[in-house]
Amino acid sequence: MCPEEVYLLLHAIYTHDAGYRESGKAHAKASHDAIIEHPERFFIHYENLAKAIAWIALAHGLDDLSNVPSAFPVDFLSKTLEFDLQFLGALLLLADEMDQAYLRVFNRAGQERSQRNSIYHVEIGPQIVKLKTKPDSSDQWEQLRKTATHIQLRLDRVAPILGRRGVKLEQVTLYPTVWAEQGPHEEEGVSTSRSLSPRSTKRVFFLLDRTVLGAQILQRMQLEYGLVTVVPVSAAHVAHYPLPANEPYSGITWMLGEDFETPICREIMDMLLKNTANGGGLVLFPFVAWSVSQGINDQVQDALPVTLAGKWIEGQSNRISVIRTHPITEGIKPFTIENTYEWLTVKQGAQSIMEDSAGNPFLVVGSFGKGKVAYVNACSHQCMELREMVSPWQQNPVVGEVIVRTVAWACET
Repeated sequence: MCPEEVYLLLHAIYTHDAGYRESGKAHAKASHDAIIEHPERFFIHYENLAKAIAWIALAHGLDDLSNVPSAFPVDFLSKTLEFDLQFLGALLLLADEMDQAYLRVFNRAGQERSQRNSIYHVEIGPQIVKLKTKPDSSDQWEQLRKTATHIQLRLDRVAPILGRRGVKLEQVTLYPTVWAEQGPHEEEGVSTSRSLSPRSTKRVFFLLDRTVLGAQILQRMQLEYGLVTVVPVSAAHVAHYPLPANEPYSGITWMLGEDFETPICREIMDMLLKNTANGGGLVLFPFVAWSVSQGINDQVQDALPVTLAGKWIEGQSNRISVIRTHPITEGIKPFTIENTYEWLTVKQGAQSIMEDSAGNPFLVVGSFGKGKVAYVNACSHQCMELREMVSPWQQNPVVGEVIVRTVAWACET
């Protein structure tokens, strides 16, 4: 950003919520109007400067920024440059949506009733933004989940604008990712703690791709299991990858969505096959079947309960309507998600226990040697379109429940 853009953005940051004095719901429009009608109140003394700052302030309250100018002259700042107010407005919207933890001055009454009081930290990291929360009830957690979904939708709308300058939007997830009711009360006078599940002492191995779904599954597994050994797929292709001590794992989970062309090194592949054959669980996701079909990771072919039927589908609404009796599927009802998945054929001896309305498998279980194997036909990979797809886990908590149960089933001896 040039210094003039920084000036415009900072001035808009200071003034974008001024409209709250007039209206809460329409405060962005009220801020815009106040800046235009009374620029001197905001130390602005040039007409086009006021218009530029007002446009940027307005943008943070819009669902559609297409009418915000992308080339706007401000002679006070430059006689030759025109400024992309659409980009600056999208940047302000992004920052405003990340400011979810309540540390504010005005509108105290509104603060006291807001779900934001449960958000104690926003952790912005590679590929994922965690809204860290402390909900007091399942209803409160559900409202926070809706807040996270709303933020994601708002950011998705401005992703193409920010992408013009290489700003890659993160995806938003709630922490904790699922709600579990508080356990039995402890002795009177001793505070009770709430956890997602009892922590298992089982050791699990996780080959992690770069999708948000992968990060969400890992987060849950770290809460479920005593020791999770994580190896990024992007590093697992390195020859002679240094594996931890040669001890058996209760289960191995392999995500490959964003790293579908990456070959896994022989050391890890040999460990995976030996561990499963000796009784450890193995849970696989797209695009392992595609990878095998391309000869990239075909060493694992015999362990897969499925084969690729020739193609895969990206970012399509998918109704999971066939649910067969199995410990994993107990109580699970049909659901719809937007999903990236493969067309699969079930191998002889394996069982498709969940299918979509077209008869394509969503969850297949089988075995390899003494170990249980499952293939979950769901991922959040998206490369054919500019937009980023919301993780299936975020779209519907049933997806997370199915994945958690599948990993637990595979880890059972």
